[in-house]
Amino acid sequence: MLGLPPNAEAARLLDRMDAMPADRDETPAVRPDPHKHPGLWRHLERCHRDMISQMGSGLAGNGYRGFPAFPVDAGPVALHLYVWLCLPCEGRT
Repeated sequence: MLGLPPNAEAARLLDRMDAMPADRDETPAVRPDPHKHPGLWRHLERCHRDMISQMGSGLAGNGYRGFPAFPVDAGPVALHLYVWLCLPCEGRT
């Protein structure tokens, strides 16, 4: 299972990534949970596996394909999901 950093570590990483203070403060409050958000958690794990598998391989000739966007009404956990995707990867490159 994907391990997310504790909230204090997440705030430190967001600060290091120069996140805006409001975003840094809001992100821990909308932490994805595998039991409360099983669909989002599965998506997060799939994206994490994809991201890790491509780290260090360079940019493909057709560019990076990115991840699908969530609609604005998807809710705060979904809208912050890709932030949580990046936090466990910080420092791995």
